[in-house]
Amino acid sequence: MSATLLQRIIIFLCFGISGIAKLLSLEFESAAFLRWGFAPGFMYFIGILEIAGAVGVWIRRLDSFAALCLVVLAAGALVTRLLFGEWMMAAATVLLLLITLHFAWQQRDELFPRE
Repeated sequence: MSATLLQRIIIFLCFGISGIAKLLSLEFESAAFLRWGFAPGFMYFIGILEIAGAVGVWIRRLDSFAALCLVVLAAGALVTRLLFGEWMMAAATVLLLLITLHFAWQQRDELFPRE
């Protein structure tokens, strides 16, 4: 299995499962968004974006853009985790952020073709 395929699978599973958990309003997701002071509608919005990005990393010519969008989401999640002192989840978020950023970097020629 190639490193790129493994990254694609990790990104798909992590963001896809997270997005589904938000759309299903699982207790831990609802409680987290309430604790952070975000509206329930924002949780659903983030869930939709996560699922769209997870699917997007499998679509050629869209995968790098989808990964960059997921990097932005992960960066926002990281800031939230740090502000609320959720250190273990912040560490997991950093790892996923780095994997996603590396994947986007590997696919950068699709976003910015060299002529």
